[in-house]
Amino acid sequence: MLATIIGLWIFGLNAIRIAGETNPSEVIQNAWRSQLNYGLIGIVIYLGVSFVDYKWLRWVAIPSFLVSIGLLAAALIFGEEINDTKGWLIIGSFQFQPSQPAIAGAIVAASVAFAELRNLHPILKNHFVNLALLGIVTGIPFALVLKQGDVGSALVWIPVAAAIGIVGRIPFRHLAIVALIGVMVLPLFYFFGLSEQRQSRISVYLDMLQDKPVDIRGEGYAAHNISTAVGSGGLTGFKANSARATEAEQVLDPALRDDRIKKRDASMHEQGLIPRNTAHSDFIFGVIGERYGFRGAALLILAYLLLLIQTLFAAFCARDDTGRIFAAATTMLLFAHIFQNIGMHLLIMPITGIPLPFVSHGGTFLITIMGMLGIVQSIWIHRYEEPEKEEAERTVREARTRMQPI
Repeated sequence: MLATIIGLWIFGLNAIRIAGETNPSEVIQNAWRSQLNYGLIGIVIYLGVSFVDYKWLRWVAIPSFLVSIGLLAAALIFGEEINDTKGWLIIGSFQFQPSQPAIAGAIVAASVAFAELRNLHPILKNHFVNLALLGIVTGIPFALVLKQGDVGSALVWIPVAAAIGIVGRIPFRHLAIVALIGVMVLPLFYFFGLSEQRQSRISVYLDMLQDKPVDIRGEGYAAHNISTAVGSGGLTGFKANSARATEAEQVLDPALRDDRIKKRDASMHEQGLIPRNTAHSDFIFGVIGERYGFRGAALLILAYLLLLIQTLFAAFCARDDTGRIFAAATTMLLFAHIFQNIGMHLLIMPITGIPLPFVSHGGTFLITIMGMLGIVQSIWIHRYEEPEKEEAERTVREARTRMQPI
């Protein structure tokens, strides 16, 4: 798993460097350097938690959940608004988005709660009680993130909560009823819970999905350009496809032909058609698809597929419910980010500010996801060790056997 993570991280460093080459801001030009530092910190955290038995999660479950709620509330009250999202805490020169580590805290709390609370009292085995518990653990942070205006990060909680509920043995029929209620509420949420800008994003997405005309210089600018950039990459990448003159250009005057080819050789990213300030973060897949073509994009997706398979293996082989739920929820978190980010570049999802794991620039999410995968690695490493409860029961049985008269 570590080799896959490092490979994705290095690939992301190169993509961030390419995305920042044409940006006039030195901060964005050097964004890959800060991503390098964040990645090194993340690897240290990954290695540190992977070799320690993850049983310590039960001791930090409640504190991590309370800290997560506190950070989300602090961001809502004292946070700075960036890109229409009041979800950033700024301390000196350091800024971070609490919604990303908050989901890790909620996953830890939910994993321990569903694994341990059932043993305390029979009523806690009731499916409706467990459904209410799931609503509390995931619903409160979901509502706070949504209140901040970060719809993309809020939507990630939905598949994560579904994974926790399924692996936590809540009957599927109960989860289906909750899902149906959510679908019924969607129209109200669209008209009364979203700003006009976010409503416009969704309407533009639906119009483009149905091949209806949209204003590609206004509301449809980003969606049109990032999808066109991915398509312009072809099989091998934009540079390889654009290096040849067409038959019509062969008959032109050499100077005119060279000038036309030079203009055509400028990629959409080099022309600044992919939004410059987010090309290295939210729209990084557009830069990758244009630069490396279908082959490069497919290689990236295969690497993600390998990582998801590895985390699923850890979930299936976990020794207890805590590890199983945590690994499954982490897998779904990764999948939700990958599907949403790549999907919005292919016009199968609306545009949201969701980072692509290990590839998009962002220190908070990179360190958070590396720490979570370190715990998943710990679940895999310690999969053969007996859970403490079973070990205690076995010790009692052996003691009783020795005390029996021969």
